[in-house]
Amino acid sequence: MIKRYYLNIVPFLLLLFVFLTPLFLRLGYSDEGSLYFDLVIDDTRQRIYAADSASGSVDVISINTLELITTVSVGGEPRGMDIDPTGNELAVALYSSGEIVFIDLSTLIITDRIVPAGASPNRPIDVLYGRPGRLYSVGDGGSGIDRIHIFDSVTKSEISSSSEIVRGEPRIAITVDGNDLFVSEHFSPNKLYRYNISTEPITRTHSSPHGPVNSSVIAISPDGEKIYTSVAQIWSGDLSTQLGSFDVFNDLTSTMVDNDIGYAYAKDRVFLSITEENGTSHLFELDGSTFQRLRSYRFDHPIKAPRSNQSGTKIFISTPNGILSFPATLEIAAFLPTIYNNYCRDFFDDFSNPASGWSVGEDIYVRSEYLNGEYRVLSKQGGYFYLFRAPTCDGVNYTVEMDARWQGTPGSSYGILFGIGGNFSSYYLFDINTDVRQFRLYRRDPSGFTQIVAPTYSPAINSGGIVNHLKVTRDGDRIILYANGSLLGSWLDNGIIGLGGVGLLSSSYAGNPTSDARFDNFSVSYLFTNAEAAGVVEVTGENHEPRNLENHFEPAPFSLDWQESFQN
Repeated sequence: MIKRYYLNIVPFLLLLFVFLTPLFLRLGYSDEGSLYFDLVIDDTRQRIYAADSASGSVDVISINTLELITTVSVGGEPRGMDIDPTGNELAVALYSSGEIVFIDLSTLIITDRIVPAGASPNRPIDVLYGRPGRLYSVGDGGSGIDRIHIFDSVTKSEISSSSEIVRGEPRIAITVDGNDLFVSEHFSPNKLYRYNISTEPITRTHSSPHGPVNSSVIAISPDGEKIYTSVAQIWSGDLSTQLGSFDVFNDLTSTMVDNDIGYAYAKDRVFLSITEENGTSHLFELDGSTFQRLRSYRFDHPIKAPRSNQSGTKIFISTPNGILSFPATLEIAAFLPTIYNNYCRDFFDDFSNPASGWSVGEDIYVRSEYLNGEYRVLSKQGGYFYLFRAPTCDGVNYTVEMDARWQGTPGSSYGILFGIGGNFSSYYLFDINTDVRQFRLYRRDPSGFTQIVAPTYSPAINSGGIVNHLKVTRDGDRIILYANGSLLGSWLDNGIIGLGGVGLLSSSYAGNPTSDARFDNFSVSYLFTNAEAAGVVEVTGENHEPRNLENHFEPAPFSLDWQESFQN
């Protein structure tokens, strides 16, 4: 069995409404494992059933604590799963062994097995209960071709199968009333089909146009009139018209390699997960009626199987380290006449916990690590800015502050980053040089660096290796800088707007590659201002686990080298 971390995100109250923030709680140690293929949420028993294809098992996990309760060994690469309408039985599709197994949820014992008829080998991928007494499955049969199989869920026998074939590891969705089944064909001709399953034999009633659908997973609205695909399309119930698409692909920086979709009927919420080729992943929470984005979260590792509880108030996803649970949006914020922030809880890190989420690693340029209750950035190459993003939500208006010092010989600069966009494609840089006791403020965008405040002397800046407490407040267009409690000044700049991350930086002199910067007491306080009045605000949350070092440095222009600036 592959063991995992099990993680939870804890909610809190904000203003008059329940806006929930990502705060991760580690509940136990385990080895890193593969992603669960599917999650099924059992509200009645307060459990999650997780299909662990790599281990050939179904993990049974507590909804409340996310602790592993037990494991049911089923063999055969479990894939799609579903709970029967009585809530007493779990059906599991076993891909490699070509079976469907049934688990009694009272005893957690396997009670029956079915082998779908037809092509050999038959590899079941998805399974769903429909109207009373019926179970349906699809799979990847010989040459990637299968049919829709219909089973009597009481006698555990196959009744019939569809007259038409389906191709390429299809997935299915069934309307709430159990009368209609939709199937995706994830291979040429890349189509969606709708079947009337209220009687037997089942009959195909609608087909989408040839080619435009290439979705591995689908979900449907309660009335069956909107079909949501994992490639962010929304189709009409008769499959003739694409009603729209979700705005998600602008967030991607590389090719999409995996995607999945979940739906919460109670809240009309669509949850779409996308994993990119570069390992970055995104989870989008979307409104099923308006197709509006409500929230998005970014992760530095793959994710899969976004699923919600019955009430639609919690989302669960699979990660390489286990399951994450966090709150779903409870209201559509655009309809609330309330001034609010971006849902993020204030952040503080004294670096006493080496798993709090900052990047750690080492390469030929720099080492970053937790060391003796501080965060250390040890540069090995001169002439670079070493940039590190804090493991907290992106925001619009906030105050960021921290303590910083040099260990040994001072380097060129250290300071605070804010307004970080993308992979450091844009940001503001507030840093100080302790040799000449100067500060400066620059804006970085794809075109380069723009000076907002030239290097300026301040007696408030401590020299040498003495600790300096730096502080930035971003409030609309206004940027206010402080050092050791003294106001350095206030400036207006709107070159970077909207949500942005925060972080820290260190740099060494071009002629002296080694500098050892230490950071402590990094904090972010989110502001409540009219700049964020009513409207949907996107939230970016990140897993608070150590990340591998990635793209955290860039060459510092010669004109920005402190040694050059104070020699001229």
